Amino acid sequence: MKIRKQIYDLTLADLKEYPIWEFCHDEEGELNQDECTLRPFKIGQCDLESMFVCHAIFKLANGNQFEGIVSPAEDLSESQPTIYISDSEGASFWFGGIKPGKNEIEKSYNLLGGRNSDIFPIIWETPFLKKTIPQTGVIKGFYYLEDFEHLKENN
Repeated sequence: MKIRKQIYDLTLADLKEYPIWEFCHDEEGELNQDECTLRPFKIGQCDLESMFVCHAIFKLANGNQFEGIVSPAEDLSESQPTIYISDSEGASFWFGGIKPGKNEIEKSYNLLGGRNSDIFPIIWETPFLKKTIPQTGVIKGFYYLEDFEHLKENN
């Protein structure tokens, strides 16, 4: 059975059934598929040659835990962590080349139930990967690319 989902349609149930999802770049020309299309990936097969997202556990500074997705990498701009509050709401910490507005950050604080010192640092963990790929990471705030060369924290 061929399973394909858009990254923005992944649910916690999908992540529990298939903890690792690979981007289907080799299938972008197929009907209803593009650069955001994912397919389940077998545990233990991930390597740094594939672009994928993984089910992750996020531990906030205040001890609260959430689940979500992350692309394991050393750099936050590559890992792009997202916490799922529900299947329709989440908190993202990477905003690319656009500085997040005060309303976006306020919404994330409200969803996560706290303020800066309650939330950050956040430790993420992906217990489903080979040891050669980063399995943990730290989120210290909300980030964007200030001038396409330098990450900037915005809290």
